[in-house]
This record gives sequence, structure tokens and C-alpha cells, in this order.
Amino acid sequence: MPPGPVSLKLIFAVRVLSVSMTADEACFSYGTLRGHAEMGVSTFSLTLKEGHVVAAIHTRSRPAQLAARLVAPLAVNPYQSYCTRRALAYTCERFVRANAERS
Repeated sequence: MPPGPVSLKLIFAVRVLSVSMTADEACFSYGTLRGHAEMGVSTFSLTLKEGHVVAAIHTRSRPAQLAARLVAPLAVNPYQSYCTRRALAYTCERFVRANAERS
């Protein structure tokens, strides 16, 4: 259920589908396993473009069960948005902290 001081948290397994690294890009993708609450694939990449590092996250998923699809607009989608915002904020915070220590 959505976050709060007391909330339900479920952990589901995923499988790494691909990992690649070139001089200009590092990326990996993972997909959900059978039995996961969601069906989908997520890809994370860091690309060097014109001297800047560009981070991208591409996720395509939907609830696996019909009942979850019916309540998705009210419960699932807001929770996914919350998780995405928290993950991005954490990543940004860690990046800034790691780079501030180098300065």
C-alpha cells in the first residue's frame, strides 16, 4: 500500500535480461518473473553525450492480475509514481553527494 509510517511492502523477484557497456554508454535491463505483481521490463542507461552524462530510465509495465488492473488508476499507478520519484530523488542525492566529495 502507499507509503506512510506503517505500510505494506512486498518484494518480488526480477531477472536481468541484458547488460551492455561501450565507451559511450552503460545500460542494463530487467524483466519481471512469473508471479510478480507487475508484468514488464525496465531499462537503465548512462550515456555520454557532448561531454555530459545523461541518465535514462525506461519502464513499461502493467499489473499482472485483472483485479489490480481495475484498481490501478486509484492505487497501483499512484504507488508506482511515488516509488519512481523516490528512486530518482535517492539516485540524484547519492550522485550529488559522491561528486561533492570529489571536489
